[in-house]
Amino acid sequence: MYFSHLQKKGSFMAAAMAIVGMLSLPLTAAPTDKQQARLFDTNQLIGHIVTNDKQQTLGIVSEVVIQQDKNKIAYVVLARGGFAGLGQDQHAMPLSAFTFTDDGRVTLKLTQSQLNDRKGFDDQQWPVSANRQGFDKKKMHDDAKMDKHADKAANADEHDHISDKMLKRYVIDPNELWARRVTQLNGLNVVDKHATRLGSLENFVFDIHSGYLKYAIVGYDGILGVGTKYSALPVRTLRIQANPRCVLFSGDQSKITGTMIDRGDVANFINDEAQQDRIDSQFGELDWLSALLDGNHPMASVVGDNRAWAPGSEYNQLYDQNTEMSVVGTIESLGVFYPIGQAEGADTGMRLRVRVNDNQVLTVHTGPLSSLRERHIDLRPTMPITVYGSKVNFENHQIIMARAIEIDGTTYHLREKNGKPMWVLDDMITLAQ
Repeated sequence: MYFSHLQKKGSFMAAAMAIVGMLSLPLTAAPTDKQQARLFDTNQLIGHIVTNDKQQTLGIVSEVVIQQDKNKIAYVVLARGGFAGLGQDQHAMPLSAFTFTDDGRVTLKLTQSQLNDRKGFDDQQWPVSANRQGFDKKKMHDDAKMDKHADKAANADEHDHISDKMLKRYVIDPNELWARRVTQLNGLNVVDKHATRLGSLENFVFDIHSGYLKYAIVGYDGILGVGTKYSALPVRTLRIQANPRCVLFSGDQSKITGTMIDRGDVANFINDEAQQDRIDSQFGELDWLSALLDGNHPMASVVGDNRAWAPGSEYNQLYDQNTEMSVVGTIESLGVFYPIGQAEGADTGMRLRVRVNDNQVLTVHTGPLSSLRERHIDLRPTMPITVYGSKVNFENHQIIMARAIEIDGTTYHLREKNGKPMWVLDDMITLAQ
């Protein structure tokens, strides 16, 4: 995948061409040999405990990273001792290294000592692939010297100078990292070419043998988690939009409802070839440019900035003490959201899907992701959680704005009793004087 931001102003043709060239899940279809394919979904994988053949725990899957130029998994992140690399070890492991057992376990053929000897990666420098983790300047220079197209700087005797071109061969551009991490894509709005919201991205379904992403699961409708419906869209029908951040779908609402999963059961869907055939048959080859050239595309404008997180912002004014409630459940998935008035480059928010019973999954907003990381609040799928907060309407859907969350007997206060946010604003925004 790769992307280029849409222009804020200019002709529609320029905007349409930018959409075709933006960071995207390409039209290339995944292999269709159903005899070889075995599907799994990313929400099942993220948060999964990984063991070895001796039943020893090696760590937990904290992230799935997508390749830049394909709708395919680049690697899986194995975290040890914590979640999402908060001062802990992170290892980029190729999907092919994992074994998915029939009884639901995910294993690696590594001993604990072998894993201890492996070099992981720093949270500030995510590798482009599993075999390029670990920032080794000398190796980068040696590789660059062997490449006749490398920068001249690669031939320098000093190993302290690393050109941007060389760096990109090893490390994901920080500005593009969000679009390659599945947990940062979950929760994005799915919109049509008229910028009409159709639902939200929930997770991906992939083939464990090839690593190709095959379907994206989209959730829509429902009131406070009750009656939410889920559809499976072929990945090739989607484009990840960078500005503003969302997922652009080539079809319309009728295509969403036409691809609804029976009983909303993703686990059943990934094993049901008849359902997959029914959905695949609804989409032919797509001409993206032609599909967009029948009207002006409104998604190039951007308003607001990190002030959307400030006390008194339009988003924070949604909090209502009169609608406070508490719920007890289990985290089903992690995702992101963007508060009202937030622009590209501003901090993302952490969105949780919390299952409270068989028929109800709630959407919970906890606040800016950076604040949770600074406080080392450990959130991951399958974790029991108690949420205290206000039930509000956000983008025509009911969600809970968390005032506090309780995990493993520890209560983390996110807002004051009146709903005023408690995150440290000076560290994340600069307010206009």
